[in-house]
Amino acid sequence: MKYCLSIRHVSVFLVSLFFLSITAVNAADHQALDGYQLPDLSNWCSLRQKELSCASIHEQLALQGISGSAFWMGKVSAEGAFGEGDFKTAAHWYSVAAEDDHPKAIGELALLYYHGAGVEKDYQLAAELLRRSADRGEVEALWHLGRMYHFGRGVPQDHAQAFDYFKQAAEKGSAAAAHTLSFYYQNGIGIEVDKKSAMYWRYRAMFTQQNPTFG
Repeated sequence: MKYCLSIRHVSVFLVSLFFLSITAVNAADHQALDGYQLPDLSNWCSLRQKELSCASIHEQLALQGISGSAFWMGKVSAEGAFGEGDFKTAAHWYSVAAEDDHPKAIGELALLYYHGAGVEKDYQLAAELLRRSADRGEVEALWHLGRMYHFGRGVPQDHAQAFDYFKQAAEKGSAAAAHTLSFYYQNGIGIEVDKKSAMYWRYRAMFTQQNPTFG
């Protein structure tokens, strides 16, 4: 019992320190905080994923424009980590992070516009945001762009362009893109039929799923 109480006191003390420190953060400190302190904060929260204290800390940081925390707030809002999912709130926080060019936040915001979740459905804006995210190295954005060109949503239908995005994503380790690339080669969509390449990408997709770090 004494041990549990001491852990609780330490947790309260840590939270207090975080709140004291973030009140002193100014605009000039944002870049350093975003790149250095947030990983430590994320590790601390990962041990207490359901504790509202973590959300309070991240919210305070997000309000100061820290993109990593704004993205965190968007994710927990969308997933309903502390209650019901709220896509409108998620869209707000993703937008805050996107203003600071947070690549994952840009991609998540794009998907909200794609599905019309918490925002008005807008395929064209979704495509623009996905390009921004892809340009910043997000593999999932490449995969989703491929799908938009495949179906012609927000962009002209272009299977050759879709193939190019799927190939980029597959080469960077996306199992879903590798599966789709195999299908494209097998059926000659946007590319000439190539059974050997279809088999290669089918097996690579299977291997990637079993070994997520592959690619």
